[in-house]
Amino acid sequence: MKDATEIIRKRYDRAAKYYDRIENMMEKRWMSKWRKELFNHVKGHDVLEIGVGTGKNMPYYPKDN
Repeated sequence: MKDATEIIRKRYDRAAKYYDRIENMMEKRWMSKWRKELFNHVKGHDVLEIGVGTGKNMPYYPKDN
């Protein structure tokens, strides 16, 4: 199984350098507007985000939390 894990890790490592560039286009065009709208509805001090990924939601959390 270690060989399969290593193969997958190498694939992800190879794609990682392109991932942010590709996603950045979508972020600027659509996702940032969607995130702003979504996070306007976040209330309270305790928020659990599952699968935070690269942390792109972090700047959108309310500042008073």
